[in-house]
Amino acid sequence: MPTIEDFLRERTEEGTTTTKEGSRKGEHLITSFCGDRLEPPIRLRITEAGLHAVLEEMSELDLSDLWPDTDRHTAAYRLFLVHFHESIAMYDDKVELIEISLRRGRGTFEVTPRWDWDPADRGPHD
Repeated sequence: MPTIEDFLRERTEEGTTTTKEGSRKGEHLITSFCGDRLEPPIRLRITEAGLHAVLEEMSELDLSDLWPDTDRHTAAYRLFLVHFHESIAMYDDKVELIEISLRRGRGTFEVTPRWDWDPADRGPHD
């Protein structure tokens, strides 16, 4: 199962910059996403235990329609990444600080503050 280190390394490979935030466990600042600078940055709150729990939860879903040629853990991680990218897509530079936290029990992210955002407003590559 992927670790936080794996997750952050993969984000770096796609052009996302993260830095460890302060002394609180599991906090990282995302200062760029896929090569685009984020000002202000996004605070990501994610722990190893939280990531593991969410991936285990998601692996119980039937994701074979989405990723038929992958095992359940790989499919869960791919869905996790979709949720992460969707959370970043809600970025609003008019907000002083955006926080993204794992929402246990639902396998998704919670974005603070909340925005009125409709995924239908975005094109397939936005």
